[in-house]
Amino acid sequence: MPELKQLLGFDESDLILVERSMLHRDCVPFWQLLYEATAEAGFDVRIASAYRSFDRQLKIWNEKVQGLRPILDQNEQVIDVRQLSKSEIVNAILRWSALPGASRHHWGSEIDIYESSLLPSGYTVRLTLDETCGDGVLAPFYSWFNSQFTSAEFCGFSRPYFQNDACGVASEPWHLSCVAVASRCENLLDRDRLYDFYQNCEELLLRDEVLRSFDVIYERFIKVAH
Repeated sequence: MPELKQLLGFDESDLILVERSMLHRDCVPFWQLLYEATAEAGFDVRIASAYRSFDRQLKIWNEKVQGLRPILDQNEQVIDVRQLSKSEIVNAILRWSALPGASRHHWGSEIDIYESSLLPSGYTVRLTLDETCGDGVLAPFYSWFNSQFTSAEFCGFSRPYFQNDACGVASEPWHLSCVAVASRCENLLDRDRLYDFYQNCEELLLRDEVLRSFDVIYERFIKVAH
């Protein structure tokens, strides 16, 4: 059973290095299945991001609050945060970035993927929706990949943020969740445990606003993806 420090992104003891990313050890066989299935279809799938520690997620969050990283709207356009209230800033960040401590990437069960052979020389993948559809550079892969999800899972992975209308998080077709691992974590990190954690998380910028709106945040951006 995962300990609280693992759920929050403070414990890496169950992680294994795969390529240049860290995965939960129980997720590795499913990644291998996925890699083989995509290779058989002629694709070269890679991991762009997997485990993310609390400190890493905190840095992303705080830099967005400080204006050191761009915050995007639903159309992937940069928002001028000077025009937003504190509440609006929190909600805008949550559309694309999880709260530190509440990110599924803390569990080692989540991977963001891309197809490397489709990328032009020198191209840096951004993991944006315009890359995955229409004339996007990764569209041929995602057209095939979407068709493989005839049920909720493919090779042991689900897609918690794929066209989830009830979820405040933007659609992320590249975000995969290893069901065998994530299912053990989803219901353990409940509302009260998280709220207690944030009450003592002084390093989280806009913490008071997060606490003030926590019930809405939990239902819209955290619980709904489970």
